[in-house]
Amino acid sequence: MAFTIKYKSFIRSGLVSGLSLQLVLKQKTITMQINTYVLTVLFVLCYNLSDGQGTWTQKANLPGLGKNCPAGFSIGTKAYIGTGQELFTGLTNDFWEYDSELDTWTQKANVPGPKRWAACGFSIGNKGYCGLGISNDSIYACLNDFYEYDPNTDTWTQLADFPGGTRALPVTFTIGQKGYVATGLMSFTYPMPYAADLWEYDPATNLWTQKADFPGGARQGCVGFSIDKQGYIGGGFLQGGSVLKGDFWEWNQVTNIWTQKADFGGGLICEATSFSLCSKGYVCTGEIINGAFTNELWQYSPATDTWVQKSDFGGSARDEAIGLTMDNKAYVGFGADTNGFPIDFWEYTPDSSCSGFINETYNDNVFSIVPNPFSFFTSIRTNEAFNEATLVLFNSYGQQVKKIGYISGQSIKLYRDNLPIGLYFLRLIQDNKVVGTEKLIITE
Repeated sequence: MAFTIKYKSFIRSGLVSGLSLQLVLKQKTITMQINTYVLTVLFVLCYNLSDGQGTWTQKANLPGLGKNCPAGFSIGTKAYIGTGQELFTGLTNDFWEYDSELDTWTQKANVPGPKRWAACGFSIGNKGYCGLGISNDSIYACLNDFYEYDPNTDTWTQLADFPGGTRALPVTFTIGQKGYVATGLMSFTYPMPYAADLWEYDPATNLWTQKADFPGGARQGCVGFSIDKQGYIGGGFLQGGSVLKGDFWEWNQVTNIWTQKADFGGGLICEATSFSLCSKGYVCTGEIINGAFTNELWQYSPATDTWVQKSDFGGSARDEAIGLTMDNKAYVGFGADTNGFPIDFWEYTPDSSCSGFINETYNDNVFSIVPNPFSFFTSIRTNEAFNEATLVLFNSYGQQVKKIGYISGQSIKLYRDNLPIGLYFLRLIQDNKVVGTEKLIITE
């Protein structure tokens, strides 16, 4: 415990994010189509603005000891969490699977390499990725190794090392089929330099590509999440650890350009956890001015560039927790509070308006839809062949309106039939797992 207190001012965290859908108003050439689409989008936006505070429900505790600053990710309806710092035993590389449908924990194969904490994790499709962090094999040192986890075989595969050098406590998020790692602590030795770089990982090629640096300056303890094709990073400490920040920035995947957005609604923040859910971003718990812990939850809307406070986290105020999303719900737990490293795990249900959206942690680049918008029928082409897959269509209320089963091959034709004009959401399911999501519009 003495070690934790000694180094607490130096090590800050911001982990986990995901993907989500963002409504974008597109121009139409026919007045009837413009009015229809605008009305549809306005209805959905108003529907979401009417949401409540959301509710927290405690779930099964993590078996064994609590974890400070663990890494993790979610795949389908399961979360995977491991590594971190434990009271009395030090660092660990154990790895656990949480089944949100059964509310149970199962231990899995350990994360390879040395025991570590302040590592990072994210998922792309049906695979998870984990690495970096701080090791204590001989002396405390940052790492640059990186691994892929296959939940079907419970096996790890070592991938290309992170090229940004050794790194701990970076921000991570995913957009489509790419993962992103940014900022963080570069070395655990004095003067403990911070980073401002952004790197893109492509699992198809096992290659890293550097992108435009984060313009807020080198820092650690940031939070980050993604919404549609944008990544968001903010908060944290500037180089030197003496200046706490509350600024927020948006990165566009297409243009590789950063834009400053509204400051975080809760003020100055570090060591918080973050996630995206139902086209909104969230920042939860963390450390605020004078080193105090908070249990506040704040929601960010990219459509209006505004922050709104939601129901406080159900557990104790804390920092260095972990947050992730599964099936339109968020999960937050562990970290460090005034009593040590808690083992509790909590589920956040935002409100009924979330039912019209699709879990952003799934890969949203699995298929293309042409034409979109469409009037009578559209063609859906997948990036890979599927065998007995299922395509489910939801309206803007979140109600299932069409289901097509036993899909094989790479091409699907979707007919409008008697569906009214408006905005819809597709979900592609293979082997009981959601493997792709997309939105489409039916016009006159």
